[in-house]
Amino acid sequence: MKMDTKNKIKLTELGLGMIGTNIIYINDRNQIIASNLCMLPYFLGFLTSFKTEMKTEEYKELEKLYNEVITNTATLMKENAITDPISVFATFMYMYRNGYLSLDKKYDYSTKMKDFGNLQGLDVIRGLGVCRSVASMHSDICNELGMDSSVIMVNAKDAIPQIEKLCIKDKPIPDEKTKKFVKLVVAATKVIPTANHAITTVEKDGVNYILDPMNDGFLYMRENNELHVANNEDYFMKLNMPVTQMNRMFLNSKIKKLKGLKEQLQKPSIDYDTYKYNYQIAAETCMFNQEIFEEFYKNNKDIYEEIVRKSDEHGNMMLRMTGFDQVRKVLENEKVKPVIEKMKYNMNETKEEVKQLLKK
Repeated sequence: MKMDTKNKIKLTELGLGMIGTNIIYINDRNQIIASNLCMLPYFLGFLTSFKTEMKTEEYKELEKLYNEVITNTATLMKENAITDPISVFATFMYMYRNGYLSLDKKYDYSTKMKDFGNLQGLDVIRGLGVCRSVASMHSDICNELGMDSSVIMVNAKDAIPQIEKLCIKDKPIPDEKTKKFVKLVVAATKVIPTANHAITTVEKDGVNYILDPMNDGFLYMRENNELHVANNEDYFMKLNMPVTQMNRMFLNSKIKKLKGLKEQLQKPSIDYDTYKYNYQIAAETCMFNQEIFEEFYKNNKDIYEEIVRKSDEHGNMMLRMTGFDQVRKVLENEKVKPVIEKMKYNMNETKEEVKQLLKK
């Protein structure tokens, strides 16, 4: 099945639901509940939208390309003896912040991501994403290297700071629109106890590591589901299991089930000094071997371009989930654009004429 077919089915469900709603309501205005039930198939379709999307030809093509990048990244690390979780984390930080995992070597913190289910890391390659994009790619690389990794959702009570400054490059700076959105989310989640940030947990040889790829941070699990920042114990995030489970159900089924995830988070970790020492050695090694990453980017650039080209054919998650991505495609069609522009022009002309009449 193609993505367009899925979108047309969603729009058909919406259309039939609206027709049914109006027919029942017009005939008997007391049948409000019955009329609303006509929309039920459309809204229930949201629950399966991501699973349906994963069966489309376009999704499978993107998945294949994305997995190729993950495999190539893991191979690069293996070939250079980067196999422990901290060295992998430091190398990943260096690569994505210096653009080696993004087209045109540029990654911006932006809400203009696509959010394909199980492929959130794909937005890093596109160069536009948020915390869950980076966390997902880091988790995918760790799993490819034989570790046990998941994305976990947390609630940070305040704007999330630059936790560490061990990496050579500062974290991506959000554009003005995204800054406003982030402030709104942080303000809302102070009142509503939901998640506003994504981080990763990685286990290897019975030792667990809780890492924040967006902010270059290392955390410890404490009581009451609190994740404290290793170098700043006063700052902590609250683990949000319900949202983590929802993320697992609708976006990233690679995340462990809650029972297994809780068990993993309670396993022992390393001390902060050991973390910092191992991280800095790995980061310095990356800096002194820049040519390796330049070669990696050169070898993977064609894949990046193909991913961006194919993903740009589709709208964001909300448009795809509702089926309105098909409407977007029609409106952006080169043959339709001139018609829309003409309609806009005529509407503006009419407005001006009305204004002139009102003045008289």
